Amino acid sequence: MTFHNPCPALWDFSSLQAPIVTAWSDRQHVGTFTEETSLENRKKFVAAIRSFARALWKRYHLECEGISTEYWVQQNLLGFRCDLGELICQRLGWDYRLIDLIEEPLITTCAHHYTQVEDPTSCWGLARISNKEWGPNQMPTSFNYDPMGGDGVTVIVIDSGVKENHPEFGGRVLPTVSFSGDRADNLGHGTHIAGIIAGSCHGVARKVTILPIKVIDLESQYSHNPLCNALRKAYTYVETNPGAKFIVNLSLTAGRPSSMINFLIRKLVEQGAAVFVAAGNSAKNVDEQSPSSASHAFVVGNCTQENAMNLSSGFGKGVSAFAPGTDIQSTGLEDNRPVVMTGTSQSCAYASGVAAAIAARENFLNDGRVAALYLRLRDLALKDILSGIRGTGTPNELIYNGHA
Repeated sequence: MTFHNPCPALWDFSSLQAPIVTAWSDRQHVGTFTEETSLENRKKFVAAIRSFARALWKRYHLECEGISTEYWVQQNLLGFRCDLGELICQRLGWDYRLIDLIEEPLITTCAHHYTQVEDPTSCWGLARISNKEWGPNQMPTSFNYDPMGGDGVTVIVIDSGVKENHPEFGGRVLPTVSFSGDRADNLGHGTHIAGIIAGSCHGVARKVTILPIKVIDLESQYSHNPLCNALRKAYTYVETNPGAKFIVNLSLTAGRPSSMINFLIRKLVEQGAAVFVAAGNSAKNVDEQSPSSASHAFVVGNCTQENAMNLSSGFGKGVSAFAPGTDIQSTGLEDNRPVVMTGTSQSCAYASGVAAAIAARENFLNDGRVAALYLRLRDLALKDILSGIRGTGTPNELIYNGHA
């Protein structure tokens, strides 16, 4: 069958600025418009896709949903989603001068390992982030705690969910929003991360409110779809609560960079939320994956109890700092039975907790001063104390809460 454009007049986008088009499956394409694209042209683009979808069905009985508002942010039309197959798009003869990027489907694994522990012991990570002096013959066990504890700060944990009624959280966990299965944390990863950030025993900032958004279920995997939904949802929370202090924790990594994910992180930061992401556990340059390649995020690598960079940690000039991430004890799915996990996920959580404490104590984020908070963390960080730093431009800086 010869495939013709059924509505060429409506599919003429030669006057429009380029959208960035992202594909995460056989049918779904997600796009973000460039800053220069006028709102009028964005609306024309959306109208053209809708009309084209109807025409496809009428002439060829090709079923497609056309345009969805799933990725629109309020009325500014920052992005769109259309369910047109790759083959259809090729046959349409998309003008690739209008397209910056088409991505292959992206699915990644939340890499970590854990062991159950029967008797909680001192958490070395808490001691490490709150003591300047550290060495083979001097490893403090005390956590120098900030009494404000991140009071008034909400940390959005985009992960596998959080066990909301865990006693360590004391009712400070808001109802989970899920884009992957039920609301329960069936994996335990998100609960472990939230415990490092805000747990009453294992946490850095023990008065923080946790807002879980679930994108990972039992298989430890996520894709563009739930993650983009989660970032959009986080944006909505931040935008509709002006003056509130938000931190977004992304203890997740992907196999390659994603323009869409990085774009949504940038919009979150521009809206006033600080975004902390894991550097990844594949011993790769952080620029080779998302969300760690997002230039507006604070990217955290993994260090060991021996003051060394973990061999699996991501590296490169895109790393902002390191934090404890090896053999980290925190909350498990069973009450009073903590677990130990390793990864930049845990490092990211420590950084988010320290950031929440500083944001409350020094009144950052109340006016969107995200860059100032990042700079404050870098200023406080302990310099040139880690061994085994790899990669060109990787900073030798360790997160420190300033409370020795």
